[in-house]
Amino acid sequence: MALLIGPIIDRLTAVLQERSPALLDEPFAAYYHLWTGQAVNLPAVWVLPVRTLIAEEESTLHQAHELTVKFGVSIAEPEDLAELVVTTMRAVHRAIEQSWPSDWSDALPAGQVMSLYIREHDYGVVFQHAGMFARFPELSLTIETQELREES
Repeated sequence: MALLIGPIIDRLTAVLQERSPALLDEPFAAYYHLWTGQAVNLPAVWVLPVRTLIAEEESTLHQAHELTVKFGVSIAEPEDLAELVVTTMRAVHRAIEQSWPSDWSDALPAGQVMSLYIREHDYGVVFQHAGMFARFPELSLTIETQELREES
């Protein structure tokens, strides 16, 4: 049975939990799968599904999973916010980039991750609340997988 995007979201979250703390001055306080539009405990990160493109062949199912990694950071000085966003984006990018390929071997028991590429960085707009400045940048990536199809 095709597992689709679920295990990919779980594995990407685990990769960020395992690899990002060593790359950040202040590690993420929380890791989420659902963006509610509100963030209570910053810095935080969300791994969000966007879409899955599917191509079926005789015995395999090829999938291209598009995901967004959104993170939130805040700081009291607006001049320091841009630097914080850029350094955090660099850390998230590197955590994902450095994960390939061994960290993905258990994501799909009947398949494998074929490629992972980061497509875009979006640094987000500035929000101000209660004397703090925040941004919620996004990193977009595609993870291509191949799974064995279940016999009908």
